[in-house]
Amino acid sequence: MNIFTLENRKQYRIALKHLRLFLLLVAVPVLLILVFSGFLFRRQIISMIYLQQEAALEQYAAGIDTEIRGMSIIASSLIHNKTFANYTKELLSPGPRRYLLLSEIERILNTNLLLSRELAGFYISFTDHSPPLVLRNYGGINLSAGDIAALTEMARASPGLIVFPETLSSGLGGPGEPQTLSLAVAPPRDSAGGSGIETLIVSFVATGLVDFIRQRQWDANPSRYVSDSFLADRNGRVLMANNPDMAGRDIQDIEGEFKKSCIIMKASLETMGWTLMEAVNIRSLTREVNRILYVLYAAISLIVLLFIRYNSFFFFRILSPLLEEIRNEHTERLKSEIEALRYRLNPHFLCNTLNAIRMMAIITKNNAIREMSSALMRLTEDTLSREDTVCSLEHELYNLDNYVYIMKVRYGDTFEFIKDVDASLLSLGVPSMILQPLVENAILHGFHGLPGGTSAAGEGAGRGQNTIVVSASAAEGVLTIEIKDNGRGMSEEVLAGIFNNEPGTKNGWSRIGLNNVRRRIMLAYGSSYTVRVASYPGEGTVVIMTLPVQDAGNHERAGNAGRRETQNDEYADR
Repeated sequence: MNIFTLENRKQYRIALKHLRLFLLLVAVPVLLILVFSGFLFRRQIISMIYLQQEAALEQYAAGIDTEIRGMSIIASSLIHNKTFANYTKELLSPGPRRYLLLSEIERILNTNLLLSRELAGFYISFTDHSPPLVLRNYGGINLSAGDIAALTEMARASPGLIVFPETLSSGLGGPGEPQTLSLAVAPPRDSAGGSGIETLIVSFVATGLVDFIRQRQWDANPSRYVSDSFLADRNGRVLMANNPDMAGRDIQDIEGEFKKSCIIMKASLETMGWTLMEAVNIRSLTREVNRILYVLYAAISLIVLLFIRYNSFFFFRILSPLLEEIRNEHTERLKSEIEALRYRLNPHFLCNTLNAIRMMAIITKNNAIREMSSALMRLTEDTLSREDTVCSLEHELYNLDNYVYIMKVRYGDTFEFIKDVDASLLSLGVPSMILQPLVENAILHGFHGLPGGTSAAGEGAGRGQNTIVVSASAAEGVLTIEIKDNGRGMSEEVLAGIFNNEPGTKNGWSRIGLNNVRRRIMLAYGSSYTVRVASYPGEGTVVIMTLPVQDAGNHERAGNAGRRETQNDEYADR
């Protein structure tokens, strides 16, 4: 249970690291890119809208200026019109033509109203202080007596010049009616007594100004309104706004209040010296972009959640069984290594013992024992002292010669061993001790029970007709080695189960021989290289081994040194 918990903790740590890497290398960079791109995109939109709105504001200001100039020209032309002046002068004198004169005056005023194409009204005050003459084409224009008196006073101070008040006239047409602009002009001083007009007042609805104020959207909720529009006088006081609560406030205070949340644009009305100002809400401009970004943020969050789910599934449903399989394989390898270590002997002790036996054989002049112990010592020393797993084919055949000599001493000269290997192949690398188990199987099992072969007692008939041939060839990067014998062969049933490694099988070395050779080759070089066996009862068996062509290189240095030392000892004995 503790091991299970520990393994789970390891898997959790690996999964957590994997998730952190995903967040660090994928999710966070994508999120930062989106945030930065959204910031740049919003700035670009604000810049474009600013330029568009600024151009539109300039057009509104130019249009309103044009309207004011047009009405100023009409007022100036009327005040300097001699016919109009004569009519108004004669109107002050009592007589039967009064009605006719009023009709002519109204005709002239109506003509100018038609020319202006504006909603306007004319107020004419006379020098005899009689009631003013009023003509208008829109009922919402209705100046009060106070407005008329104030405008008259302003015009009399600057005769012959167009004057403008610093306020707007709301009119008496009722709530919701547009405010009007007014201008006044008094006759020049040299003609004041010749016209009978004291002041000419023109009050009109500036269509461009009304459009500018009304077309802007506004809502009481600051997060929803699009823009605010203002008209301010020369002193910076708000005369007109789409939000009625803003009227009368100082334009600089409003600008400071809206500076953080809005882009602010201004345009001047040159004729009157007034200012148009627009404050466009930034959030309203970027609302759609923000919505898209919110969707992308939500998508990234969903991807992260799905990845977390995938991460858990991958590590605990897919990777966990794979890790378990790797762990089991590693455990088996450890068991094999422990088992191999258990049977490993100290090479110096074993070699010294064999050397002692050889020296005793020399003293007693028993050459058979001396030669056998020398061969066994060479084979044992090379096998136990070698650290590399690869040796040259020449070295492998040298060890095989020592092994065959020992087997011939054991079973008698009952078989012939032939090496059919080209000299150009001797420097190629092969796994060490890869041929010995195969030759051993041929000796112990291929010739067992045959005339001249091995027996349980280890005696042979001595005929020597049994043959083992080791041959090698190389082509297209593949080294092929064949171990062929003319022994008794195997039936199809036995051949089909020859690579089975069932526990308890009593087949001598064959239980680990073929299976270990094939497993070593596949582990070292992959499944492309392997061992195949062909056998025919009564004819013999051939083992075909395929290996990659490789150079033995420095793998031979340690083994050759030990082999030379042993050979030198032998020469000294002789």
